[in-house]
Amino acid sequence: MSPEGFIHNIYGPKTDVWAFGVLIYELLHG
Repeated sequence: MSPEGFIHNIYGPKTDVWAFGVLIYELLHG
């Protein structure tokens, strides 16, 4: 979850995309 989402407790498509991007980044860069 993005820092903004964590701070404001907002869950939405943008937050999901951010989290998905981080997941892919972690998988690729270990």
